[in-house]
Amino acid sequence: MMELSDEQRDKIAQRLTLHTDSSDCGQTLPLTRHALGLPAGTRSEQGERLEQLVHALSSERVIIPVVLNGGNSDNHVEFTRAETPEGPALVVFTSTDELAAFDPQARPLPVSTRLAALSALVETRGLIVADPRGANIVIPRPACNSLSVGDRWLPAWKDRELAAGLLRIIMDEGVRCVVDVRIHHGGGSRVIVELCAAAGGDERAVRRELSRAINCIYGSDRLKAAADQIMIAPTWVHAV
Repeated sequence: MMELSDEQRDKIAQRLTLHTDSSDCGQTLPLTRHALGLPAGTRSEQGERLEQLVHALSSERVIIPVVLNGGNSDNHVEFTRAETPEGPALVVFTSTDELAAFDPQARPLPVSTRLAALSALVETRGLIVADPRGANIVIPRPACNSLSVGDRWLPAWKDRELAAGLLRIIMDEGVRCVVDVRIHHGGGSRVIVELCAAAGGDERAVRRELSRAINCIYGSDRLKAAADQIMIAPTWVHAV
């Protein structure tokens, strides 16, 4: 993974400072506040909250901590990382209160989420964690990629073309036992690919076909681009 030199960090600090807003009081901004207030009791709800947060951050800022160089007035960016189940993630905050709960000594710098995402792609391979002492939401690499270029993120579990494409790949391999492919949010940056296999017939033959189908899924470049972590879950379905 490429590391930034101090000179590169300072250049980023200068660019970030140019995007500050003097009217920003450090409060959680409206779209972000709405997203964070959504229910998150189930994986489906967590996926919806994540999608809405990423959408909110595409037009609203985040806050990163800044330290001072030996008491001098020159700002120096110290990208703070936190360990998550998915790996090291760049820490951002949605408000100064969230930053203070994490590090009372840190100085807040509001920045565009796009620039924070660009930094995360270099510093933590595209992983961001928002408000680690609060909502503690991990923003996965595919979402970070979209934020870094200003595109709207389409989660894998909302991408019907992706699911249909995976089913076509499986069928092209001659696998006939899989009748449907469904994609679900698996929590964090995990995506669950459900292979719906028709029950009945020769169970050993079906399991051999499922093994071929799983290899097809893991070989999909489009799925790899859409998901950080992939879990494949075969399920049995019965004809009505």
